[in-house]
Amino acid sequence: MTEYTPIETHDNVVDLTTPDTRRRSHPAGDNVVLLLPDVSTDAPVDEPLVVRLREALDATNEIILVVEPAGRVLFANRPARASLGLADTDPTFRSLESLLTGSNREAVWDALDDTNEWRGDLAASRADGSTMHLELTLLADRTATGDVRTLTVLAHDVGEHRALQTALEHRSTHDGLTGLANRQHLLAQISEQLGPLHERGQSAALLLIDIDEFRTVTNSLGHESGDRVLIAFAYRLLRTFPTSAVLARVGGDEFGVFCPGVDDIDHLAEQVMKATHAPFYIDGTEVQLSVVTGIATSSPDQPAANGEALLREADAACYRAKESGRGSFEVFEPHLQAKAADRLSVVADLRRAIRNDEFRLLYQPKISLETGRIIGAEALLRWEPPGGAMRTPDMFMDIAEDTGLIIPIGRTVLQLACEAAMALQAAAPAGGASLDIAVNLSVRQLDHPSFPGDAEDILNDTGVDPSLIEFEITESALMEDVKASAALLTSLKRLGTRIAVDDFGTGYSSLQYLQALPVDVLKVDRTFVSGLEDDHGSQVITGAVVRLASALGLVSVAEGVETPGQLEALRRIGCTNAQGYFIARPMPFDDLVALVRTNPSW
Repeated sequence: MTEYTPIETHDNVVDLTTPDTRRRSHPAGDNVVLLLPDVSTDAPVDEPLVVRLREALDATNEIILVVEPAGRVLFANRPARASLGLADTDPTFRSLESLLTGSNREAVWDALDDTNEWRGDLAASRADGSTMHLELTLLADRTATGDVRTLTVLAHDVGEHRALQTALEHRSTHDGLTGLANRQHLLAQISEQLGPLHERGQSAALLLIDIDEFRTVTNSLGHESGDRVLIAFAYRLLRTFPTSAVLARVGGDEFGVFCPGVDDIDHLAEQVMKATHAPFYIDGTEVQLSVVTGIATSSPDQPAANGEALLREADAACYRAKESGRGSFEVFEPHLQAKAADRLSVVADLRRAIRNDEFRLLYQPKISLETGRIIGAEALLRWEPPGGAMRTPDMFMDIAEDTGLIIPIGRTVLQLACEAAMALQAAAPAGGASLDIAVNLSVRQLDHPSFPGDAEDILNDTGVDPSLIEFEITESALMEDVKASAALLTSLKRLGTRIAVDDFGTGYSSLQYLQALPVDVLKVDRTFVSGLEDDHGSQVITGAVVRLASALGLVSVAEGVETPGQLEALRRIGCTNAQGYFIARPMPFDDLVALVRTNPSW
């Protein structure tokens, strides 16, 4: 057995040596110094404490080395040998020494001269040639004369941790689907670049690109294909704009492009058109996108305060572009900011109105053209803010749809309409016909997955006869995705409700599509009714719609009847029902009940 002679012992310090061992140090704990046999020798080690300590060092995940200043390895634990490719008999250590060169070497040795310790990060080569990133601690052991005798190396491979940290940082600043910057990163980049740009006398522009009617793509092809379209669109934007531009996905189907050092706005708009001109192909299906673009600029003379301010301006311009139609773009002007502020105010007021039940329904009677009697009414939404004038849907509906507030508003409307249908039926003269209530549905409601369930819950909760409820959906909304529309209407029909196609004749439906939808009623648009007395084209279209409805076994309803002549013309061509100002204007529910009880005839 090899003899070990204690040289010095005190608290937490063990110093063991033999004539045939070299002195090495390793802090396995607080101020513990170990002297172990040279790794290059085959001398057996059977001292229990030393064996246990060496086994412990081999079991750790840390890289632990003891080397001479010239690089000769005196001790390497198992992780060190495995990572660096050192055999138990290998007397050299190449990786660390090769890194400690130049200013790095100088900084390390300066630290060791001052404190006998250096901590820092280094990259070292693994045995397989790959690079590992190490958090490193070097401890110097000196001779009595102050020369460095050995260096203890404690290293931890942080490459995997750093990679994870980098991935998390990237995810926090980039969109997971397209790989583009996200909204927060775009805003940060704009705010960071604006000042230096303006100091150099340069301008910048932010484009907010909104894919128009993107829900048609997802409804037709599914959300997975919709995601593939977004990825392809993002890639096309990357190919279109210079590398200096910052591209981001700022919303579901909204993209932002920040272009530093750009003055030619028309050129930017052309770039957007270039990116969307050619169709996309998803599994053999051609997808043609249309976008609207809002552009905001920041110049040395008129600088934007930060990224948020520039994005607000681009958003205001984009909203204005939507009003102009597909494929259009709008450059921000100051008056648009006031309009955007007004819109923001309306959103806040709408939220308050939902909380405070400020929505009301007026009812416009419908009559049978055969009997002249009231057969139901259309429920028309009104907003009645406290102390303010009553507002019609054209004053707030677009904003309600854009923000999704139409969903809770729509639930309120249906609840009120179901309650009104029950009360109207109870108040109607005995033996009279059933009186239905028609409720308008928006495109956003049709797209919302909760709508069929919400409708069923409200019908059940109110206890109304579902046949007294008629859902009105515009022709253009139905034709956006006939397959999805057919599924939705079928689910509503299963509830026992009736379905009406509103504004018929203004869209682009075909007889084939119409036959595929479970429809009960066709409503002739008021633009055709208004010309019945003197416009041959209106007479032809209205007559064709009425005959089509009759051939399909559907009810025809003419909207916007304002004169006795229009009413008589509708009777002559065989229209089933009618409504309009000549018959009655929209009225509160109590007035409708009173009118029904008088049982008037037209």
